[in-house]
Amino acid sequence: MAPQFVENRPLTYAWDLFAEARGIETWRRTLALVLRAWGASDAAVDLARMGLSELLANVVRHVGDPHCRLSVLPDGGRVTVRVEDRSPFLPVVVEPRWRVDGGAVRRPG
Repeated sequence: MAPQFVENRPLTYAWDLFAEARGIETWRRTLALVLRAWGASDAAVDLARMGLSELLANVVRHVGDPHCRLSVLPDGGRVTVRVEDRSPFLPVVVEPRWRVDGGAVRRPG
């Protein structure tokens, strides 16, 4: 899957997919192939793979319809990895519930 170039700029990649836990690693590998073809560093590839895991896992956990679209968009020395789902609702940010052991609140870190 070599990227195509138009006027020395790589094209955007996009896939319509069905988000499911067992398929996340396949999409992580696909993203890594695209980013490496564009010359991304190992650190950038690892970071993008982790982010994609979280985005797809959120679709699996929180959206009733697993159909979504994964897009990889280059922009100079940066790249945007985007997952769009079909939910009509914006995500709700909630305060985490920290685990309580022996009466003391344990927080990460």
